[in-house]
Amino acid sequence: ELRGMILRSNKLIGKIPMELGSMTRLLVLSVSKNMLTGGIPPSLGNLSLLVYFSVEYNNLEGNIPESIGHLKSLSAFGLAVNKLKGMVPSSLYNLSSISTIDFVFNQLSGGLPANIGLTLHNLKQFFIGQNEFFGPIPSSLCNASKLQILDLGGNNFVGSVPTNLGYLLDLEHLRLSYNNLGRDLDFLASLGNCSKMESLTFQGNQFEGVLPNSIGNLSTQLNALKFGDNQISGMIPTALQNLVNINSLEMDENLFTGVIPTYFGKFQKM
Repeated sequence: ELRGMILRSNKLIGKIPMELGSMTRLLVLSVSKNMLTGGIPPSLGNLSLLVYFSVEYNNLEGNIPESIGHLKSLSAFGLAVNKLKGMVPSSLYNLSSISTIDFVFNQLSGGLPANIGLTLHNLKQFFIGQNEFFGPIPSSLCNASKLQILDLGGNNFVGSVPTNLGYLLDLEHLRLSYNNLGRDLDFLASLGNCSKMESLTFQGNQFEGVLPNSIGNLSTQLNALKFGDNQISGMIPTALQNLVNINSLEMDENLFTGVIPTYFGKFQKM
C-alpha cells in the first residue's frame, strides 16, 4: 500500500529493481541524484496511479520503455542527466496529464510530433535541451497555453521558429540556442505578447538579416537576451533601449556595423 518512495540524494548503486512495478498504489517515485545504472524497467509502466517520477542525475542507459505511456496520471517526468538514448515513445506525447518533462543532458533523439501542443495541453515546463532531437519546431506548441519554460537548446532542430509562440502568455523562459534554426527573425514580433518573459536565448543558430525593431517590444521583465554566434547584420536598433531590466546581453560573433549605442549606459542592471 506504499504511496511514496523518495530515495533521492543518496549514494545508491546498482539497477532499479523491476519488482518496483508491483507497487501499484505508488504515487511518487524519486530515485534522483544517486549512482544507479542499467535501464528504466518496463515494469514501471504498471504503476498506473503514479503522479511523480524522477530518476534524474544517475547513470541510466538504454531507451525510455514504451510502457511509460501507460502512466495516465503522470504529472512530472524527470530523466535529466543520464545516458538515455533512442526515440521517445509516441505514447508519452499523449499523456495529457503531464505538466513537467525534463530530459536535458541525455542522448534522446527523434522529431517532436506535429500535434504535441494539442495532446500535452497541460504542459508547463518542457526541458529537452542537450539531446539529439531534430526536425522542425511544431507550431502546435502555441496550443500548450500553460507553458512557462520551453528549453529546446542544444539539439538539431531546423527551419524557422514558429511565429505563433506569442500565444504562450505565461512563457517566462525560451531557449532555442545551439540548433540549426533560421534564417528569419520573424518570430520576435509575436514574442512581444509574452509579458512575463524573463530570458530569451537563440545564440548559435543560422539567423541572419537585420535585427528587427520588434526586439524592443519584448517584455520589460526580460533580464537575459542572448543571440550571439549568428549572421545578424546592420546597425544595433535603438528599440533595444526599451529593455530596461536587461542584466545579460550577448550579441557576439555576428555582423553588426556602426557604433556602440550610448543608451547602453542606461542598462543599470548590468
